[in-house]
Amino acid sequence: MIAVALPGIVADFGGSLASATWLVTAYLIVMASVQPLAGKIGDGIGRRKLILGSLVLFLAVSTGAALAPNIWVLLAFRVGQALAISVVLSNSFAVLRQVVPASRRGRTFGIIEGGNGPFGSGRSARWRAADHRDRLESDLFRQHSRRFAGADICLAIAPT
Repeated sequence: MIAVALPGIVADFGGSLASATWLVTAYLIVMASVQPLAGKIGDGIGRRKLILGSLVLFLAVSTGAALAPNIWVLLAFRVGQALAISVVLSNSFAVLRQVVPASRRGRTFGIIEGGNGPFGSGRSARWRAADHRDRLESDLFRQHSRRFAGADICLAIAPT
């Protein structure tokens, strides 16, 4: 999601291509290394608490990323986002595996994955929320919204 916004983010901070690539690379390194550990921790302490805590963390670091004064502070918050979302992803699919009967798992996972994108089945709530947000935001907010990178999903989940 951040790849589309990278040119604008680099322009906002006057950064270099190297600093921009670190925004993506650090995120992927943390995601790849934390997911297996997060699954094991979820098995031990309980997935519900871990998922909810990670969503709160994700919202906090996304807000920090939006307000970051320079690209290196933004990088630190991106690492925090990767940490939080890797915990959510690894444990949410484990919850679905427990809750959904074996005969319906394939269909359920297909619906979930098919809805995660602009061309997914019925467009997910996150993409619809992003469409509305984009129509309503002012020029000042638009400058910082590129850096929120997913806080809208936490806000969409919060009422449920």
